[in-house]
Amino acid sequence: HLSYLKGYQNTLGVMGWEYDFNDFSFNLEYNLSFWENRFSFRPGISYRLFGIDDSLGRRNSSLGQGLVNGEKDLTTLGGSVYMDYRPADSLRFIAALRGDKYNHPDDKMYLSYQFAGTYQINENHLVRGVVSRANKGSNILDNYINFHFVSPTTEMHYYRNQDLELLTMDMVELG
Repeated sequence: HLSYLKGYQNTLGVMGWEYDFNDFSFNLEYNLSFWENRFSFRPGISYRLFGIDDSLGRRNSSLGQGLVNGEKDLTTLGGSVYMDYRPADSLRFIAALRGDKYNHPDDKMYLSYQFAGTYQINENHLVRGVVSRANKGSNILDNYINFHFVSPTTEMHYYRNQDLELLTMDMVELG
């Protein structure tokens, strides 16, 4: 999968919150099947570059401020592997692992995983167990926006932090 999207956005119709953006995305996966399709293995790689430029918004703003105040970008490089094994018609095991490296925060690789098993007791009953971890992706808002807005009824503050640890969720499910 290869895609490129270019456009213009005016966020909430607010002066200064308008910008041009470019979004380039590349994903490559290949599914391999073995043992009469009882085992499948799918490795993958991905790359994404998202760029934003709010020069137009800053020129049009009475405050002289934009959303990110310049040209900014976020990159993500990722790799993944997915395995699905069915030793019997009623039994299935799934394992998936993904690693993502962002330009911000750039201190480590973020790993996500999922390990699941299902057992089909009969036509109407299935037992399932899952252990997983998922990470929030890096985004423009957290990395680049410094915003302070005061009106007669509202005061908003949002300050960027490029060293912010990404939110991580661990889950255990039995059902």
